Amino acid sequence: MPAVGSLREKIDLQARGEQTGFVQSLSDWVDVVANRSARIKPTSQMDEMLIADRLKGVSDFVITIRCSNDVSSVDTNYRVKNSRSGQIYNIRHVLVDEKDRHIYLACNIGIDEGC
Repeated sequence: MPAVGSLREKIDLQARGEQTGFVQSLSDWVDVVANRSARIKPTSQMDEMLIADRLKGVSDFVITIRCSNDVSSVDTNYRVKNSRSGQIYNIRHVLVDEKDRHIYLACNIGIDEGC
């Protein structure tokens, strides 16, 4: 469980937009939840697979957010955008803690940007 005050980053949760005429195409990403407090922490495991991924330019992160109704539908079809830096994180897995207090998003950067 994250310590009090550890959710210092600001993120936007984005989903693919629906096509509504000629204004927006299916490839556009739309903010579903904006300016959400989060903790973004790189994974610190040092095994062969992680080293190989880093050589390819891939980095893994765990993003922690608080549970609420507006984030309960987040899945691997979403992506995370750091509101401050603009960095895009691809969600690989979504885990909810046993007390439904936090959601842990296993993400990566460097491959499938925005897919």
